[in-house]
Amino acid sequence: MAWRNIWRNKMRSIVIMLSVSIGLFAGIAVLALYKGMMRSRVRTVIDAEISHIQIHQKEFKKDYDPAYTLQAGDSIQAIIRRMKQVKFVARRSITQGMLNTPTGSAGVQINGIEPDIEYQTSQLREKIIKGEGFHSDKKNESYTKQDFLIRFPGYGFLPLSWGQ
Repeated sequence: MAWRNIWRNKMRSIVIMLSVSIGLFAGIAVLALYKGMMRSRVRTVIDAEISHIQIHQKEFKKDYDPAYTLQAGDSIQAIIRRMKQVKFVARRSITQGMLNTPTGSAGVQINGIEPDIEYQTSQLREKIIKGEGFHSDKKNESYTKQDFLIRFPGYGFLPLSWGQ
């Protein structure tokens, strides 16, 4: 009896079947797109931002307090560097700061790096739009805001201004 009722109004039945089919297809397509975007984002984060492994003191990630630096950082780095599976080891110092523009402000993470090693470990060199980047043989380099143009998500390309 139910089967006969479905086909009593053929046009309505076909429209409902097409609607359900299109909805299922759209849902599967959105899930596939989301999964692909997440894989791409994870790959980008690993390649360009954090690399594969970070080592911190347990309390450090709670508030990025400099008191939680690794006291035996050099010996930990030496041990990891001797592992045959490891290609590169790069030390970084991380702190939090504020990025201020005439139209707003945002919290940012500031990474201190060793340039020569960082260029081998991450894609930092590709992120520099204008300028030469950092040189490890020059100590206390000074830069003006015309030296760097860096892309900040949500703000577009901004000249980097030091000491402000």
